[in-house]
Amino acid sequence: MKDTFLDANFPKTADGRVYHLGLRMGEVANRIIAVGPPSRAEDIATFLDERSEDLFRLTSERAFLTITGHYKGVPVSIVSIGMGNPNMDFVVREVRECVQGDMLMVRIGSCGCLDESLPVGSLVVPSASVAVNRNYDFDFQSSPSNDNAYLISKPVIALSTSNNAPSVCPEPEPAVEIKCNTVNASADSFYSSQGRLTSFLDHNEDLIERLQARVPNLSTLEMETFHLFHLASVWRPRPLEGNHLTIPPTNLPVDPTISPRSSKFTALPSSPAQAKSINLHSESAPAARIRAAAVHMVFANRITGDFVTPERAESLQKWAGEKVLQALAGFAVDASRLHPEEGSVWES
Repeated sequence: MKDTFLDANFPKTADGRVYHLGLRMGEVANRIIAVGPPSRAEDIATFLDERSEDLFRLTSERAFLTITGHYKGVPVSIVSIGMGNPNMDFVVREVRECVQGDMLMVRIGSCGCLDESLPVGSLVVPSASVAVNRNYDFDFQSSPSNDNAYLISKPVIALSTSNNAPSVCPEPEPAVEIKCNTVNASADSFYSSQGRLTSFLDHNEDLIERLQARVPNLSTLEMETFHLFHLASVWRPRPLEGNHLTIPPTNLPVDPTISPRSSKFTALPSSPAQAKSINLHSESAPAARIRAAAVHMVFANRITGDFVTPERAESLQKWAGEKVLQALAGFAVDASRLHPEEGSVWES
């Protein structure tokens, strides 16, 4: 920690940057693709309108990368979030503080497949997700049974806050097998809660079979989608008076790295008063909402044991990235539900 700060509830720098992503208002668009590794973000960014050196790029000290530009003239951001529910939590909550209006967020990520008929290199678009969490009250050291070692939640629905959501299920193509309207399971571990066997006492030998028996139409297993869907379903705009946060007068340990070309975009609010003022949701604007979806790339089939080749993984993530960009850009959002262009990094 480098500096003193005052607001322990939702830390921000004096100029309005959030604590983990390092972003502030006007640096992230309403339409967002969330991916795991930075290399995937860079691959998808090659489809944006701008030359690579003209895109806005920000890397935070916590290694979150945000790239903002346009796709066919529509502002879009690509965020590399790393792995797991905690990182998805950082991204959804902190991006929500940095953008006015609606959020349309699609996760593109790898998964394990529980459908024997789907080969590696396929795409799966789930319509719902359940959470799988290790039950820490279970006696892992001495219990003779695996019962209750893992907690399986009820499902949460994709795009549950919108009645007219964009479709991110691509049209079938010979080169890519696609399955839509399935159920995903998001685990709190890559190993134990996904049924991988190691030398630890995890009591997970029959976890996959239990999941398949408990959750109809279960198809994919990964670590982030449930939390994205859940947060989208429970977010509500705060009352106007509740949006006044205590802005610390000194910088926090955020210190983001902004690409040289992007430095021209840093003339956003620089005083605590300005940082407060842009964080308010206008009383005259329609109530904002979060729309969430996910596209899963099958890198491993947990039933057959097959694993995708590096070449196939690279081509699949580019293909999926372009299709999701097309879906996001093609979904109409009223201008009153979008972040103002003036002063943003995507301002013309």
